[in-house]
Amino acid sequence: MRFDRWLQLKQTKAFCLGMAILFASEQAVWGADLSIFQTMRLSDAQQVQLQAARSAAVVTIYDDLYGRTPTAKELSDALTFL
Repeated sequence: MRFDRWLQLKQTKAFCLGMAILFASEQAVWGADLSIFQTMRLSDAQQVQLQAARSAAVVTIYDDLYGRTPTAKELSDALTFL
């Protein structure tokens, strides 16, 4: 049997599809790295830096718009909104 006819057989196509599904599911199960979630989470120092950057952005916006610094309540409301 010639190779091109062998590729046209339904059994060959079903076998190839089955193997592709098997290897894809294996990659999904065994390739999943649970430590990726830990690395994606920000460290405490990065969270403090992010909070400081947000506070500085809010203070800058208030200064640009109103010509004053925000009150403590306005700042906390703005940070909660962000």
